[in-house]
Amino acid sequence: MAAPANPEQPWPRRRLHGFVLLCFVAQVLLILVFGERRVAALKPARFNTGIHLLTDPWSMEQLAAFSELTDPSVFALPSLEGFSKTGWLTYKPVPDELAESPGKPKWLQPDPEALGTELAAYVASNSPPPLRIGDGSLPEIVGFQPRPSAEMEFPNSELRIAGALARRKLLVTPELPAWPYTEVLTNSVVELFVDAEGGPISAALISSSGLKEADKHALAVAKRLRFRPDRAREALTSGTASFIWRTLPPGAATNILSPGLAPR
Repeated sequence: MAAPANPEQPWPRRRLHGFVLLCFVAQVLLILVFGERRVAALKPARFNTGIHLLTDPWSMEQLAAFSELTDPSVFALPSLEGFSKTGWLTYKPVPDELAESPGKPKWLQPDPEALGTELAAYVASNSPPPLRIGDGSLPEIVGFQPRPSAEMEFPNSELRIAGALARRKLLVTPELPAWPYTEVLTNSVVELFVDAEGGPISAALISSSGLKEADKHALAVAKRLRFRPDRAREALTSGTASFIWRTLPPGAATNILSPGLAPR
């Protein structure tokens, strides 16, 4: 077994006293070197202006004539005893002198016998000619030929794809008819989920147009839509198909067949 290490021996008293004395001497030297030094006071500048009292009789008479000079506030504040008295404390405004003195208003009295005579004279001398609008026929409008309602062409309905599905090309465009209806139809909105092959696997109507036949037709067309395949994506692509319907006047001929698709 190894022998135990010797415990540290305490300093001798003589050595300890010498260390304390050395620290005290070092502190005194630091105070003397870095301590605040007294700066000699500067001598005040010499005042070269001399002040002399006037004691001659004439000066004393002049000072006695201005008894208000004994108040030092005369030079700092407005006072009737100083220069501000004649400047603006006792100022009197100049009275307004009008060329003619205002008198009582004089109202013009109307002449009852002359009322309306000037207007009657003007109408008698400046009577306009009569307007004969109904005497002539209307001019013919060039290029305007009214067409019967049976021959009028009405715009077809539209389909708009929105969402992430709008980035995939629609292979075929559906033929959407116009509906005979007396009111304005809103859009039929169908939510779609399309797989990587481009075919819808889910179609749900999320907003109705107000006409059940148009909503059913929109849902049937949405289920037959075909998009460009995207095999790089394993997840489904979602989006919305908004059917913007056009309306026809009641009784107009329309051809609403089964939802077919036309090539783009």
